[in-house]
Amino acid sequence: MYKGDQGFCSVECRERQIYMDEMKEIEESTKKMVASFRESCRQCETGALLEQFQQRHKPLSSPKDRAIFVL
Repeated sequence: MYKGDQGFCSVECRERQIYMDEMKEIEESTKKMVASFRESCRQCETGALLEQFQQRHKPLSSPKDRAIFVL
């Protein structure tokens, strides 16, 4: 038996399920680590520089707010 009352038709099926469960756990762990890294990056210097860059390069305002020069 593996994880409760689930039976398997063969040793290979049981091993495959164990492998798939391990891969799922690794994937979930990796997602948590990436999310944690992204959150900490927001607080680091790189995050601050990125925010400053984004503020400097905001899209122009709407056309009606722009000055029009006529010659």
